[in-house]
Order: sequence, then structure tokens, then C-alpha cells
Amino acid sequence: MNILNVNNILYLISNLFRIYIIFKFINVFFDRTNTNKRVEIKWLSIYFIINSLVHIFFESPLINLSSNLLLFFALTFIYPGKLSTRLIATALIYSVNMCLDGIAYNFMKAVNIIYDIEIITGIISNLALYLFVLVFEKAINHKNKYNVSIFQWLAVFCIPVGSIIIASTLLLSNYKTISSILSVTCLLGINVMIFYLYDMLIKFYAEKYEKELLRQQNNSYINQFEIIKQSQDNIAMMRHDMKNHIFKFQDIVQKGKKQDILDYLKSTLEFIDVSNQYVNSQNLDVDSILNYKIHEAKKIGAVVNAIVNIPNKLRIDSFDLNVILGNLMDNAIYAIKDSENKRIKIEIEFDRNILYITITNSYSGKILSRNGKLQSTKKDKDNHGIGLRSVETVVRKYDGIIDIDYDDSDFMVSILLYNIVKKI
Repeated sequence: MNILNVNNILYLISNLFRIYIIFKFINVFFDRTNTNKRVEIKWLSIYFIINSLVHIFFESPLINLSSNLLLFFALTFIYPGKLSTRLIATALIYSVNMCLDGIAYNFMKAVNIIYDIEIITGIISNLALYLFVLVFEKAINHKNKYNVSIFQWLAVFCIPVGSIIIASTLLLSNYKTISSILSVTCLLGINVMIFYLYDMLIKFYAEKYEKELLRQQNNSYINQFEIIKQSQDNIAMMRHDMKNHIFKFQDIVQKGKKQDILDYLKSTLEFIDVSNQYVNSQNLDVDSILNYKIHEAKKIGAVVNAIVNIPNKLRIDSFDLNVILGNLMDNAIYAIKDSENKRIKIEIEFDRNILYITITNSYSGKILSRNGKLQSTKKDKDNHGIGLRSVETVVRKYDGIIDIDYDDSDFMVSILLYNIVKKI
């Protein structure tokens, strides 16, 4: 048996590409965060070697299918997950693969191909499977905080579509030539490299966005600590001068000057009060971001009314709270700039383990929408548009609800969050 014939070489190249497809598919179903990368590479390599040897030496569709199912199912056990998830993932990838194989095979039969149908079918169906995984990942994967626009994604989508057309043309002409083998190899390699760069860019922008949120959160905490320090300093000075204040009160009371007493008390309260502390719910995460953002709103002349009744500790992640409140306040502050009456109303209530957040702001009355979805009015739509999408992602994480309502003068966003910790 000549192992290194053209068919087997093309199969090995195609199968290597298929391993990459399976790797991307696994990323949709399983959390790879804590997976040992060396173990992952080792088992993917074992998968490729066993699968390739079974195909070359047995050449039986039934044995090949069985080995694929068992190897993929075994591979899922290096990732955390439920047995039902492993079974569903295995069944889905191979049911789709078999359907695509059937479509590719019938296409080859329809064009009366005179070459080996099996190898050409495998390459075309692998490209089609890659296309399916790409669409499937886009449809259900909400883990990224940064989402590409539909036009950017369509540009990426066209790459495997074009590859299928090019590969079909090359293989139908004469796939056994060296130039065809090299061309198909380069084509599959280009697909892998492009989508690797695509993933890296998504990761880069997600990390960039996360760093910006952390920077805002740190600024909020610094602002809150300065407020607390200023308040404590004022109280310390009051305590130091308390003896003098008591003598002053005693003198005013003896003289019977009621108005002087009221004026003195007013001055004392103003001294203790800290002008930048607009919210004081005792929840540091919420107070810090709101005080920081309200201060920003006040600087452009906004009238801000904040009602916050929540416990000092919540099971909702502080980063997630920062995403919601930071983005909603940023949007509100941007909207009131073009409004005649610059108003923002913040209502945050906690009742029966549910957090209710409502932020209402005035705006110019201009709304942009496309296909029933609101569009950003900011010039940099791709970057600014991710704000509300990030809020929606966090709301989904807690199985919550987000509702947007508006009239000619006011824009309102209402959010319901369950006070639970739930990973996505």
C-alpha cells in the first residue's frame, strides 16, 4: 500500500484543517479559560493522528465515522461541562458534517466528476463545515464585550465562501497536480491565519474596552475615597473645635436669639456636608460610579435627581454594575448635551432579591433606528455603539430584563437584575 499517495496527502491536509474547525466549535460549547494549553494541544494531536490512521488503513466510512464520534466525545472531557452538553456538541457537529458531506457528494455527482469523489468531497465539506461553525459561533456566542459590526462580519463571512468556490474550481480541474495540492494547502492555511487574526483582533478590542471600564471604575473609586476623606477631615475638625462650638451655642441660647441658632446650625451642616457626594447608599460600588458620573453631568449644567435604596452588599459583580451604570450614565450625559432642559433621574431599588435600575434623561427628540433597533447618534458609531450592547450582555448574564422607552422629550432605560452570580 502506497501511504504517501496524492489522495492521502490531501486528506491529511484537509484533516488538519478539520481539527482547527473542531477546536473553534469546542470554543462555542465549552469554557477553555482554565484548560491547560499543552494538554489541549496534546489531545488534539492524538485526535488528528488516530483519525488519520483509521482513515488511511481501514478506508471504511462506518469505522471512520465511529472513530470520529468517539474521539470527539473523549476530547470534550478535557473541558469542564455537563454530560448532556458533551452529547449535544458531539451529535450536532457530526450530524451537520454528514449533511454537508452529502450535499458536497451529490454536487460532485451532478457535475459528472471523473476523479476520486471522496477526497474532493472531504475538502469541500470541511470548508462548508467551517462556514457553519463561523455562523453558529456568531449566532449564539455572547461572551465578547466588543462586537464587530455586521459589515465587518460579512467581510469575514465571505472568506470561507470564496474559498469553497476557489477550491471547487481547482479540484474539479485536476486535483492530482502538484500546483493544485499546493494551492489547496495555501488556501486552507490562509483561512486559518485570517480567522486567527480575526479572533486576536476581537480579543484585543475586548481587552481594550475592559481596560477602559476598569480605568473609569478606578477613577470612580478614587473620587469616592476623596469624598469620604474630605467628609472625615471635616468631622475631625468639628470634633477638634467642638468645645468652642458648645460655648458659642451656650452664648446664643442665653441671649435668646433663635434665628442666630438656626443660622449657626446651617453653617455647621454646610461645613460637614461634602458637595460631590450626591449618592450615599453605603454601597461603595454603586456610590462611587454614580457620584463620579453625576459630577460629570453637573459640570455641563445638568439637574440630577438620584434615589438609591440598596443594601451595602450585592451578589452582582462590581464590574458588571460598572458596565451598566457607567454606560447608561455616559449615554444620558451625551444625550442631554443637545437638550434644552438638561435632566437626569436615577432610580435604583432593591426588593425581594431583585435590583431595579431606571435612568431617565431629557434629549433632543431625535432617534435613529434600523430594523427596529436603536442606533447611536455619536459620530464614532462602531465604538460608541458597543455601550448599550455591553449592558444587554450583562443583563443576559443575570437572566434579567432591559426595557427602553421614550417620547418626544424623555428617554428611559429600565433594567431588572436578579441578585445572583451567574457565569457566562
